[in-house]
Amino acid sequence: MNVRRFLLWLLLFMALFPAFAEQTGVSTPIPVAATTPTIITSIRPLGLLAKAVVGQYAKVDILMETSFSAHHYSLTVSDRQNILSADIVLWVGDALETVLKKPLHQRQKTTIQAMKLSGITWPDRQEHHHGPDEYHSDHDPHIWLNPLNNIVVIDALLKQLSLDFPQYADMYQHNANTLKQGLVNLDKRLQHTMLPLQERSFIVAHPAYSHFVERYNLQQLAYITLTPERMVGARHLYRLRQQSRVRCVFQDYGIQSPSVKKLAKDLSVPLLRLDPLGFKSATLIQLIEQLGIDFHHCLAETR
Repeated sequence: MNVRRFLLWLLLFMALFPAFAEQTGVSTPIPVAATTPTIITSIRPLGLLAKAVVGQYAKVDILMETSFSAHHYSLTVSDRQNILSADIVLWVGDALETVLKKPLHQRQKTTIQAMKLSGITWPDRQEHHHGPDEYHSDHDPHIWLNPLNNIVVIDALLKQLSLDFPQYADMYQHNANTLKQGLVNLDKRLQHTMLPLQERSFIVAHPAYSHFVERYNLQQLAYITLTPERMVGARHLYRLRQQSRVRCVFQDYGIQSPSVKKLAKDLSVPLLRLDPLGFKSATLIQLIEQLGIDFHHCLAETR
């Protein structure tokens, strides 16, 4: 009898429980799909830009976060899956991240190619390399090294984010305005600090700096090799050793080149490092500002 009574009470309680839960406001939450946007950027500078715009209102992943060169990066299976599933992919272009060209063609969602955005400022100067690989280009893909080019990218990203995720549009707009004003202020500071250094010359490891060099009218005499991974021709190195007005030689952060080191030694000038991908910087503004500090360290020295 006791067992029968227990079962009756149990059945009655189960029948009444939904009403009880509704009256007390206690209920089991129903899982809902996440609405936080996912953005993938190819390289660290674009990742720093995107993170500043979205703040906590999107997830930003950087494909080549730890790679010192985007020219020869190898995609993993996970990378390919993430590229296909991300809400937005932001990259520079196939002049820099050649490996992304094919997988990005397979995407159904938005892709922003920074090099193709209207409003990007391109250097007027043309860089030349004479040797086994004859090179001539006025489209250096390192567009983020001109602070004002980043404003064009910010606007393109902001427009797409606001269309796709209007619930966060005000936050994105606020963050974008803050970042753009910071870049304008940085540009003004650099115009001032670089002005006394415009007659002093230097050599860089590879042609990554024309956007910064032209913006602030610096005197880059030459570069050593087309990409950090390429060997340097003996004839080209011989010509570089004939330069007499060099204040310093710059190599890229994280990349060791015996040829670059030897050239600095032969010219009896300091060998310094530049960090165009911002491995030492937590923000995009810090990245560009640090570049200015490194140039100043070389060119302002009295020798």
